[in-house]
This record gives sequence, C-alpha cells and structure tokens, in this order.
Amino acid sequence: MNAAVLTIGDELLQGFTIDTNSSWLGTTLLPYNIRIRKKLTVGDNLNDIISEAQNILDDKYDYLFVTGGLGPTHDDITKEAFRQLLNDELIFDENYYNQLIHHFEKRAIKIPKSNRSQAMLLKTADVLPNKNGTALGMHLLFKGTHIFIMPGVPEKMLGHEARDSEAGVETAEITSGRPGLRLDGLTKLFNEQVVLDNLNIEMARGELLTLLGPSGCGKSTTLNLIAGFIKPDAGSVILHGKLANQLSPQKRRLGMVFQSWALFPHMTVFENIAYGLHNWELSNSEIAARVQDMLRLVQLPGTDNKFPSQLSGGMQQRVALARALVTEPELLLLDEPLSNLDAALRKEMEVELKRIHNQLKITTLLVTHSQEEALVMSNRVAVMQGGRITQVATPLEIYNQPRTRFVCTFLGDANIFEGAVRSKDK
Repeated sequence: MNAAVLTIGDELLQGFTIDTNSSWLGTTLLPYNIRIRKKLTVGDNLNDIISEAQNILDDKYDYLFVTGGLGPTHDDITKEAFRQLLNDELIFDENYYNQLIHHFEKRAIKIPKSNRSQAMLLKTADVLPNKNGTALGMHLLFKGTHIFIMPGVPEKMLGHEARDSEAGVETAEITSGRPGLRLDGLTKLFNEQVVLDNLNIEMARGELLTLLGPSGCGKSTTLNLIAGFIKPDAGSVILHGKLANQLSPQKRRLGMVFQSWALFPHMTVFENIAYGLHNWELSNSEIAARVQDMLRLVQLPGTDNKFPSQLSGGMQQRVALARALVTEPELLLLDEPLSNLDAALRKEMEVELKRIHNQLKITTLLVTHSQEEALVMSNRVAVMQGGRITQVATPLEIYNQPRTRFVCTFLGDANIFEGAVRSKDK
C-alpha cells in the first residue's frame, strides 16, 4: 500500500520524509505495510493546495496524509481546500468547541479567538481524537483514497493488519471519537400499535452487528428507520456522529441489500452495479474501473453483460452486494439477504459475506431470523423481542450465557428446568 504526504504552509515538519527507517510517520506506518512514496510541500495559497491534492488523488494513492503546518491559519486553509476539493461542508461542532474551551481554561490560558474556526469540521469526515486535546484529525474516503487530515496519525489503520513479532497479527480499525451508528430511544408506532419501544443500541465503526429475532419483532422497521425510508415517532438516529432524523436516504451515506435483492431486470450486471455512481462526477473509465473492482471483490468477473435472469440466486445476491458497496458507504444495511437461498448456498454466502466484511472493515448491520447466520457472521448479536433489545453480546456469550428464557430458547434447543429458590447465601 502506497501513501503520499502533503505538507501545507512550510517545511517545519521535517519528520515527514520518505525514509521509512527514520521518519516518525514512516515508522508508524511500517507495521501496516504502508510506504510513503511521495512527499510534497506547498505554500498557503488555496488554489495551489487544491491543485496538488487533486494531482495526488488522480494518481490513486491508497493513502494521503495532510498536515496544515503549524498554527490555526494553516489549519483553516487546509480544511477550506478540502471542503472545495471534495464538495463537502464545514460545520460547527459544539462538543468539540466545549472541549477546546475546557482544555485552555484548565491551563489558565486565554481562549484564542480561533477556537470557533478550529471547531469547524468537515461534515462527511470521521473524527480522529488527538491526545493533547488541542485539535482533531479527520478521515475521509474519496474515490478509493483514504485521506487523513491531521494533526496526529491514527494508532491503527483502516482495513490493514499490524504485524508484530510477539503479538502476531491483529486486525486494525480506525480509532474514532464517534460511533458508526447509535440509536437513542427509538420508538415507532403503526396504527397506535407500538412496533419499536425505546430502542437503544450503539455500533462501533467496522463492526458487524446482527439484529436477531422472530418475525414481527421490529427488525426490518429498525433498518427502515436507519435508512430514512420511514420516520421515528420518538428518539434519534445518529449516523457517523451526526443526527440523521431529517436527512433523506440519499444523504445518509448508506448501502443497502434488500431481502429480494431488488435488481433492475432490464439492466445488465454492469449497469446495475454502476447505477449509484451516475450522480458522481466520474468519467466512464472511472465508473468501469470501480465496477470491475466490485466484480472481483464478489468473485463475479466476466459477468458484466449478463442480465439478472441469467444468474443464479447466489450470483444475484453478490451483484446486489456489489451495487451497495460501489458507492463506498459508511454503513451497510443487510435485510435478510440470504433468506431466498437454498441451505447449501446460504452457508456458502455466510462465509463470503464475512470475508468481504473482514476485507473492507465497513460498519455493517445485518437483520435476520436465522440463529446460524447471526452466530457465524457477527461480532455482536442483539436479540430483539416485541420491539425491544433483550440482550446484546458476542455470539459465544449470548449462546453460553443467555440472560432470559426467550434468548435461551430462541438460539437453539435448550433444556429448561423450573425451580424455586429456598435460600440464598450472603
């Protein structure tokens, strides 16, 4: 994996060198097999910054590390450059602003006027915490390049494995101050009947969590609320650290695979996968490259010109997954994606979905009533009953230590012994 470094404003940060044996950035990235191949320093001219950053993105580096030099002025220019380059938006983060005030007051330092501008963060970015509290780093994924706007380098890198001679191999994730998804007090009624009752759950970035429960317990309703297809009667949907209740589905940066797969029957495999890219400012060659990448990911090379009717059920499911992933969503929603497959193919696709998740490290919420799918594929399982979460735990814990009779019986055959407590030791 290759990286480029763009230093803005001056040459003061001499630690940025291509020599991975001596530079602090190089040695940080070395365990992840990421090499600094290009280093550029530009002045504080906005157009120059945008031009150089665009050149790096055009060269399709895997990573771009950006530092705004020293001081709030360069930091503001950096954020404005990437706001324009990525067609993004800068928003004021009240929580971060309060953290900055607390940081300076604790040190009896006069609060700089620049605090408010420092608390302006790119809307679509993941926020990376900084240990000294003075500034936040940001992470964005743009056309296949991971962009880190620093200060700081994340301790763990997205989608790569840190190799250590004693510890072995450890799966790495980006450390972020904000969860991938949080549901606070989510409630939904249909015809005055409570379908979801004060639902609370939080997902870490990169996690695969399964909502498991019988038909009618509120699983698909939860998914539709997260996707923005329906609105909650109470509670909040927090996506990527931002309140999403009023956001339209297309602005939520989600990918979704439906139970019926919902492929367009009159379109080829290529056209189905490319459909979500047509609103992006991409050339035909870029779209073709992305589609081919997806076809390789789901192991369907050479099927570009086939129609859905010419594919098996398992192949159609893979096309639907590729279509959901090609737009690089931050959250992937899977609504019983394997329910229409026969038993043998379902087992094969369980392994395949898990492989793809491990490769991409995308935050994934799976809805299913299949105990096997939940136990095989998940990092954690949330068991639902009557519109509520009954238990959230790892598959092993939820199987060996069920909290309620319902969880115990729903996850497989169980021996239930009734008894009465006669005494209790203190």
